[in-house]
Amino acid sequence: MDRVEAVIGELDELTTAQGFMSLCLELKAEMAFYEPSALVAMSAQILEGFLVNALAWAALEGDEPYEETEERLERRLRDFSQLLRSERMALDARALFDRFLREGMPTLTSALQAAEAAFSTWMSGSGEEVGEVDSLISQCRLAVDFGDSETAKRFLAQAGVAILRGSRPRPVWLRIAGPITGWVNGLFAVRETMLLHPELPFPLGDTLTERLIDADDGVVDLRAWRNEVVDEWDDVDDMWQSILSDQPVVRREDLELLEREGSAALPILLVLAQAPEFRRTKAAFVALSQLRELRSPKATATFLKVVKDVPPEDPLFLEAKKGLLSLGLEAKGRVFAYLDDETDLAKKVSLGEIVARYHGDERAYRILTALFRHAGWNQGKDVIARCLGSFGDPRAVAVLGEALRGLPPQDAGGQALSQAIQRLKRRGRGIEGTRPPSFHS
Repeated sequence: MDRVEAVIGELDELTTAQGFMSLCLELKAEMAFYEPSALVAMSAQILEGFLVNALAWAALEGDEPYEETEERLERRLRDFSQLLRSERMALDARALFDRFLREGMPTLTSALQAAEAAFSTWMSGSGEEVGEVDSLISQCRLAVDFGDSETAKRFLAQAGVAILRGSRPRPVWLRIAGPITGWVNGLFAVRETMLLHPELPFPLGDTLTERLIDADDGVVDLRAWRNEVVDEWDDVDDMWQSILSDQPVVRREDLELLEREGSAALPILLVLAQAPEFRRTKAAFVALSQLRELRSPKATATFLKVVKDVPPEDPLFLEAKKGLLSLGLEAKGRVFAYLDDETDLAKKVSLGEIVARYHGDERAYRILTALFRHAGWNQGKDVIARCLGSFGDPRAVAVLGEALRGLPPQDAGGQALSQAIQRLKRRGRGIEGTRPPSFHS
């Protein structure tokens, strides 16, 4: 526990009022341009390094030292938060402390949660079958978006284990993590701390039988590492930053690289496509378009989330609808479930084209006939009539014929009904050229 004690001793000193003020003054003196939020972020990053460093050494010691260290670090943050609130000081210091409480302390707390999840899961061995780190972070973010916090925490822990074993998450997550930004910061802090301190074994294996690297006694000055570059960016990292830029058009070379990435880009595309904060950006449109090309069933929930969240006239709605069409029968169950819950008639009518391609499905037929009876002529009744004609069930002739009676011959709605009925009758007689359209026709 000597190493743990040394790191926590340094942390205790930095989280006194005087120690924290000294740290901030030291950082401010090195800044080319002073900006309070940047100062808060830098100081929080240094404290994150101490938290992760202490947890890493404790995890290598075993269960009991680790549990004790977790409790001490959590208590240290609580005490530090209380200190920042209660300490009497000059106005400028008070302003800095208040800003750190608002911006830095939530980051520290979330980072500690992420690091604890990573190390405790690694120690327990329950993360032996972890997946790809970007996919795990994506699933964590999407679980939060769908209100499933417990599932999100499980994916967070697995992502942490993947990082401890050497996986590198894409740095774009620091921009697109949204509600899990604090956790993602913690995951990156884990990787950075393990990489930057050669006295820590990294990557970790599957058990605690790790050989500790001999190191000099004492504590490495964690503050000295704050300007080190841990991971150089590659072309794919640059591509994501370009797609997220304020430039109105995506560069051709970025689109070509994104296409070459294929399914490797899927985890990030899923978040960009459905995250509310990107809804009005080119990134969302690019993501939906690329997801449609990939035709992955994993995108079904994302396409339906967009359909649910935006109006039918929105270009994103059309792109999401195209995505559902591209998935064919893979999306059928979720499309039916969505239509059962949806109350917006315009959206349900718009998805009629998709339902009409589930040929021979009794539930699809019931959905289309119910929509036809419910919709008015100014609400897309003619659209559903054409969908019934395309669906091809001969029972629809009676449904359409009943609505046709009483309509003037030149009525636009009547013409749509007549065309649908004739199409159904021709198909019933087996006339060539009346095969229903498939999903990929």
